[in-house]
Amino acid sequence: MSDVKAARPVWKPAGKVHASEQPFQYPLEREFVEPDWRRLPGYKDVTAAEWEAALWQRRHTVKNLKELQAVFGPLLPASLLESMERDIKERATMSILIPPQMLNTMDEKDLWNDPVRRYMLPAFDDRNPDWPSHPKSSRDSLHESDMWAVEGLTHRYPTKVLAEMLSTCPQYCGHCTRMDLVGNDVPQVVKLRFQLPQKDRYEQMLDYLRKTPSVRDVVVSGGDIANMPITQLEPFVSALMDIPNIKDIRLATRSLEGFRTTGQKSARARSRFGAAHACEQRTPGYSPGRESNQENSGNRISRRSQSGCAAARRQHQRERASGVMLHAARSRQNHAVLLLYV
Repeated sequence: MSDVKAARPVWKPAGKVHASEQPFQYPLEREFVEPDWRRLPGYKDVTAAEWEAALWQRRHTVKNLKELQAVFGPLLPASLLESMERDIKERATMSILIPPQMLNTMDEKDLWNDPVRRYMLPAFDDRNPDWPSHPKSSRDSLHESDMWAVEGLTHRYPTKVLAEMLSTCPQYCGHCTRMDLVGNDVPQVVKLRFQLPQKDRYEQMLDYLRKTPSVRDVVVSGGDIANMPITQLEPFVSALMDIPNIKDIRLATRSLEGFRTTGQKSARARSRFGAAHACEQRTPGYSPGRESNQENSGNRISRRSQSGCAAARRQHQRERASGVMLHAARSRQNHAVLLLYV
C-alpha cells in the first residue's frame, strides 16, 4: 500500500463571473400597488367594502367566457375571445375559475400579451402548434397518483409526503400540473375522482403516517386548502401534530394571491400563532393569563399592555370558535407549521 497521499483538490476561479440581468429596473417605473378595479366595466360600481370582502370575491368568481366578457366589456378583443373559446374546445386541460382580484391584475389595454391572462386564461393561439402544453406533459406529469400509499397520500421521498386533501381550488391555473385530479371535467380531460368518503380517506392518511416513522415532513395540499373548511382542516393538522415523528407541516395554498386581505383580516390569517401569542413575543418571559404570578416577576408589562393582551386573547378565542383562523388546540413543542405560498 502506497504511503503517498493523494493531492487535495483546490478550487480555482472559473474566470469572469457576473450576475444575470435584473428583470426589473429600480426604482420601478410604476408603483407596485393594486390597480383601481373600477376601471373595468364589470366592476365600475363595486364599493371598496365589497371588493375587500372574501365572500364577495368568491361569489363573483368568473366561471365562463360570458362572465369574463361582462367584466372586460369592449376591452376584451373579439379575436382573443374566439381564440380562448377554441382553446376550451380543443386544447384546455382546466376549466375557468378566476376571482375578480386576479382579473384586476391583468393589463386591460393589452390582454393578448398580458402574462397573467396567458397563465390563467390560455388562448389557442398562445400554444405551440406541435404540443398543447409541455412536450413531456401527461395527465399526471409528476406521477403523484401513481405513488399514492393510500388514496390521496403521495409518498415519493423517504421522509416527505404530500397529502392531497381535496380536488378544488379558489382559482384554476391554465397550466395546472395536477390537472388529472383538480377541477371540473373538460372536453380533453375526464378528471380522476377520489373513491373513498372524505372522512375515511383522511383517517387512512393518518393511520399510514402513524405506522411510517420515517416520515417527518407533510405537505397539506390539494387542490388548495383555502377551499377546505376550517372545521375539517384544523382537526387533521392537529392530528398530525400528535404523531411523534411528524415535525414539519406545510400548508400549501395559492389563495393569498387570489384573494385580497387587508387590515384586521390579514391578522386573522396567521396560521400558527394567534393574537394572544403576540403578547408573549413582545415581552420575553411573560406568560399570558398569568399577569400576577411569580413567573412574570421581572417581566412585568403595563396595565394597558395587560389589558391589550387580554383583549387579544378574547378576540383570538372568538375567532377560533367562529372558525376564521387555524390555531393548534394547545401549544406543542418541536413542531413547525408553515403557511406555504405556492
